[in-house]
Amino acid sequence: RDVWLKLDELLRRLSSVSPTAVPVPSQILGLLPPDGDWPEDFALTAVAERLASNVAPPDPFNRRYTTPPGGYPAHRRAARLSYAVWAVVGGQAQPVLDARTTAERLALALRRLEALCDGLAAEGG
Repeated sequence: RDVWLKLDELLRRLSSVSPTAVPVPSQILGLLPPDGDWPEDFALTAVAERLASNVAPPDPFNRRYTTPPGGYPAHRRAARLSYAVWAVVGGQAQPVLDARTTAERLALALRRLEALCDGLAAEGG
Protein backbone atom coordinates (compact mmCIF):
# COMPACT_ATOMS: atom_id res chain seq x y z
CA ARG A 1 0.00 0.00 0.00
CA ASP A 2 2.82 2.42 0.86
CA VAL A 3 4.42 1.95 -2.56
CA TRP A 4 1.09 2.71 -4.28
CA LEU A 5 0.58 5.85 -2.20
CA LYS A 6 4.10 7.09 -2.86
CA LEU A 7 3.83 6.27 -6.58
CA ASP A 8 0.63 8.29 -6.70
CA GLU A 9 2.39 11.18 -4.96
CA LEU A 10 5.30 11.00 -7.41
CA LEU A 11 2.97 11.08 -10.41
CA ARG A 12 1.05 14.04 -8.97
CA ARG A 13 4.32 15.91 -8.34
CA LEU A 14 5.52 15.16 -11.87
CA SER A 15 2.19 16.33 -13.29
CA SER A 16 2.51 19.62 -11.41
CA VAL A 17 5.83 20.41 -13.13
CA SER A 18 5.06 18.92 -16.55
CA PRO A 19 2.88 20.63 -19.14
CA THR A 20 1.86 17.23 -20.53
CA ALA A 21 0.12 14.32 -18.82
CA VAL A 22 2.44 11.83 -17.17
CA PRO A 23 1.62 8.37 -18.56
CA VAL A 24 1.26 5.42 -16.22
CA PRO A 25 2.01 2.01 -17.73
CA SER A 26 -1.11 -0.13 -18.01
CA GLN A 27 0.88 -3.10 -16.75
CA ILE A 28 1.30 -1.32 -13.42
CA LEU A 29 -2.27 -0.05 -13.24
CA GLY A 30 -3.47 -3.61 -13.81
CA LEU A 31 -1.80 -4.55 -10.52
CA LEU A 32 -3.62 -1.91 -8.49
CA PRO A 33 -5.65 -3.75 -5.82
CA PRO A 34 -9.33 -3.16 -6.58
CA ASP A 35 -10.34 -3.33 -2.93
CA GLY A 36 -7.83 -0.79 -1.61
CA ASP A 37 -9.11 1.74 0.90
CA TRP A 38 -7.47 4.64 -0.89
CA PRO A 39 -7.48 8.29 0.18
CA GLU A 40 -9.88 10.60 -1.65
CA ASP A 41 -7.05 12.35 -3.52
CA PHE A 42 -5.59 9.04 -4.75
CA ALA A 43 -5.45 9.64 -8.51
CA LEU A 44 -4.38 6.19 -9.68
CA THR A 45 -7.82 4.70 -9.04
CA ALA A 46 -9.44 7.12 -11.49
CA VAL A 47 -6.69 6.53 -14.04
CA ALA A 48 -7.12 2.75 -13.75
CA GLU A 49 -10.91 3.02 -14.06
CA ARG A 50 -10.57 5.24 -17.14
CA LEU A 51 -8.16 2.75 -18.70
CA ALA A 52 -10.46 -0.19 -17.93
CA SER A 53 -13.44 1.59 -19.50
CA ASN A 54 -11.48 2.19 -22.72
CA VAL A 55 -10.17 -1.35 -23.09
CA ALA A 56 -11.97 -3.82 -25.31
CA PRO A 57 -12.85 -7.23 -23.91
CA PRO A 58 -9.84 -9.55 -23.67
CA ASP A 59 -8.64 -10.97 -26.97
CA PRO A 60 -6.83 -14.30 -26.55
CA PHE A 61 -4.66 -13.47 -29.56
CA ASN A 62 -3.54 -10.07 -28.26
CA ARG A 63 -0.69 -10.40 -25.76
CA ARG A 64 -1.16 -6.86 -24.39
CA TYR A 65 -1.61 -7.07 -20.66
CA THR A 66 -4.00 -4.71 -18.92
CA THR A 67 -6.04 -5.99 -15.99
CA PRO A 68 -5.57 -9.34 -14.26
CA PRO A 69 -8.65 -11.34 -13.30
CA GLY A 70 -10.49 -10.13 -10.19
CA GLY A 71 -9.34 -13.18 -8.27
CA TYR A 72 -5.66 -12.39 -8.79
CA PRO A 73 -4.05 -13.01 -5.37
CA ALA A 74 -2.70 -10.02 -3.45
CA HIS A 75 0.72 -11.64 -2.97
CA ARG A 76 1.07 -12.11 -6.75
CA ARG A 77 0.08 -8.48 -7.37
CA ALA A 78 2.70 -7.35 -4.84
CA ALA A 79 5.37 -9.62 -6.33
CA ARG A 80 4.77 -8.32 -9.84
CA LEU A 81 4.61 -4.72 -8.63
CA SER A 82 7.95 -5.19 -6.86
CA TYR A 83 9.54 -5.62 -10.30
CA ALA A 84 7.24 -3.54 -12.53
CA VAL A 85 7.47 -0.34 -10.50
CA TRP A 86 11.12 -0.01 -11.52
CA ALA A 87 10.02 0.74 -15.09
CA VAL A 88 8.63 3.99 -13.70
CA VAL A 89 11.17 4.91 -11.02
CA GLY A 90 14.40 3.76 -12.66
CA GLY A 91 17.50 3.30 -10.56
CA GLN A 92 20.08 0.57 -10.22
CA ALA A 93 18.79 -2.86 -11.18
CA GLN A 94 21.28 -5.02 -9.32
CA PRO A 95 20.02 -4.37 -5.78
CA VAL A 96 16.50 -5.18 -6.95
CA LEU A 97 17.66 -8.40 -8.57
CA ASP A 98 19.67 -9.30 -5.47
CA ALA A 99 16.70 -8.82 -3.14
CA ARG A 100 15.43 -12.20 -2.04
CA THR A 101 11.86 -11.30 -1.16
CA THR A 102 9.00 -9.23 -2.46
CA ALA A 103 9.08 -7.23 0.79
CA GLU A 104 12.74 -6.33 0.21
CA ARG A 105 12.06 -5.21 -3.38
CA LEU A 106 9.05 -3.15 -2.29
CA ALA A 107 11.12 -1.54 0.48
CA LEU A 108 13.77 -0.61 -2.10
CA ALA A 109 11.06 0.80 -4.37
CA LEU A 110 9.60 2.83 -1.52
CA ARG A 111 13.01 4.32 -0.70
CA ARG A 112 13.51 5.20 -4.38
CA LEU A 113 10.05 6.77 -4.62
CA GLU A 114 10.69 8.80 -1.45
CA ALA A 115 13.99 10.05 -2.85
CA LEU A 116 12.34 11.07 -6.12
CA CYS A 117 9.48 12.84 -4.32
CA ASP A 118 11.92 14.62 -2.01
CA GLY A 119 13.97 15.74 -5.01
CA LEU A 120 10.89 17.12 -6.76
CA ALA A 121 9.75 18.84 -3.56
CA ALA A 122 13.16 20.51 -3.24
CA GLU A 123 12.78 21.79 -6.81
CA GLY A 124 9.33 23.14 -6.05
CA GLY A 125 7.32 20.32 -7.61
